[in-house]
Amino acid sequence: MTKISPGESTMVRVTILHRQAALTVGLLCLLATGACGRGAITQPVTDDPGIAAAASIEADVGGLSSVQATAGNDGLPVAARALLNGLPLVQRANVRYQGAFATPENTAWTGRAIAAFKSSADGSLSLFYRGHDQKSDQLAQISVPAQFGFTQTYSQLPRSTFIQGWGSVTDGELDRSTSSVGDSAGNGAFVYGLLVYNNRLIVAATTYYSSAQSASHGVSTLNLSESGDFKGFFRLSGRAAAFPRAMGGAMTHIPPEWQVAFGGTVIATNAPVSVISANSFGPSMTVFDPDSLVGSSPPSGQTLVFYPQNSPLCGVSECEQRLNDTYTWMSGYVGRAFVPGTRTILAIGVHPTGEMWYGGSTSPSGRRAFCDDGGSGQKASGMETRVLAFDALDLLDVKSGRKRAWEVRPYATWRLPEIESATCWDMISAAFEPDSGQIFVAVRRTGVADFPAFNRIEVFKVSM
Repeated sequence: MTKISPGESTMVRVTILHRQAALTVGLLCLLATGACGRGAITQPVTDDPGIAAAASIEADVGGLSSVQATAGNDGLPVAARALLNGLPLVQRANVRYQGAFATPENTAWTGRAIAAFKSSADGSLSLFYRGHDQKSDQLAQISVPAQFGFTQTYSQLPRSTFIQGWGSVTDGELDRSTSSVGDSAGNGAFVYGLLVYNNRLIVAATTYYSSAQSASHGVSTLNLSESGDFKGFFRLSGRAAAFPRAMGGAMTHIPPEWQVAFGGTVIATNAPVSVISANSFGPSMTVFDPDSLVGSSPPSGQTLVFYPQNSPLCGVSECEQRLNDTYTWMSGYVGRAFVPGTRTILAIGVHPTGEMWYGGSTSPSGRRAFCDDGGSGQKASGMETRVLAFDALDLLDVKSGRKRAWEVRPYATWRLPEIESATCWDMISAAFEPDSGQIFVAVRRTGVADFPAFNRIEVFKVSM
C-alpha cells in the first residue's frame, strides 16, 4: 500500500492484473473518500504466473491535497482521471472467435433476448434465454457446453441442455392490457433485454410498433418457476432523457472501476424496433442502478448517448435512409459489452449492404432482398455484422457537459465474419459475460438441412 501525504508530489504506478482486480481497487481508493485512507492507492504484487500483467499506468498525483482534488469539471480526482485515460481501447484483433454451440431442440424462433450467468457455486456458465415472440416473457435457462464447435452442420455442434424450463418472468404483466409497456391499440410488448444482477434477473421490454410506452424495466428472481416475484414495470426518471422505448433493450454491467465515475452500475440500451422516431437513431445508452427497481421512489437514470431524429449517429438528418458506416433504418444493434479494464463499450449488431428499400421481395432496380420472407417491409439486398466500438471517456464528457449525447461517435467499426458464412442468417441477440470476457451471439439461420429445430450461439472472447 502506497500512501500519499497531502500536498506530496509523487508518481504512482498501478499494475492492471488479470480481470483488472488491482485497477479496480486502486480506482475505488481514489474515487471514494476515505475508502483506503486519504489519498491512498494500492500497488499489488504477485508471483502467480497465472495472473499476467496486462499494462501499467503511471499517474502524476503531485500536489493532491485530498482525494477530492478534481480535474476540469467532471468531478473526478486527478489520479483517477489519469488512470481511466490510460486504459486501453479494444481493437478488432482483441476479439477472437471461439466457436459455436446449438440451443436445445424445439427452440426455433426464440432467443430475442439472452443474459449470461456465471454460477457462484461452481463457476459454470449458462444463458437465460427468451422464448417465441408469441410468448415473449417466457424464459428458459440453458447450459453453455464446455467445448464449442466450428462446423456449419447444426446436428454436429455441441448441444446446450435445459437447466430450467420455460416460465413467465413477468408473471403475465407484459401481456396485460394495463401494462405500461404495451398500448390499448393491441401493439404488443416484448422482452428485448435481460441481465443477471446481484442474483436477480433484470428485465427490459419494449413495444415493437408504438410510441405509447411509459415504462421499460422490471426485476424478478432467478427461479423461473416462482410466481408473484416480478416487480415492475418502472420508468427510469431523473436525467434519463431517452424515450422509454430507447431504454428497453439489451443491458451491460458497468465495470467496478467505472461505476463511481458513471454514477451507476448498469447501462440500458435500445432495441431495434419500428417507429424509430420514438426510439434513438443509433445505439442509445442510459446509466442506472438496478437496486433502485425495488425501492419506493421511481428509479433514476442518466442518458449519456442518444440520437434524436435530427441528429442521427450517421451524421446529418435523413442520412439513415442511405448506406453509411454506422447506422441506417435497417441497422439493428442487439447487444452491448462494457469490457472491464478497458475504455471500450461495444455495440453488436447487423448493418445493411447494397440497396435498401421499403416494399416487396424485389427492389426498384430489380435486386432480390437478403433472406427474403416474402412479405412487405424494410428490405436490403445484403446484410453484414457490425460492431461499433465507443470510448467510455466520451460518455463521461457527456455526463460532465463537455459533449451532448448525440455527439458521441465510435472510434472504430468492424465485422464478425464468422457469423456470415451461411446463405441466410439473422443476429437476434447478444450478451456479455464480464468475468470470462465472452460474448454470446444468438443467430438464426435458414437454408440448412436441420433448420428450424434450434438456433446457434456463436461465441467470441475479448482478450487484451
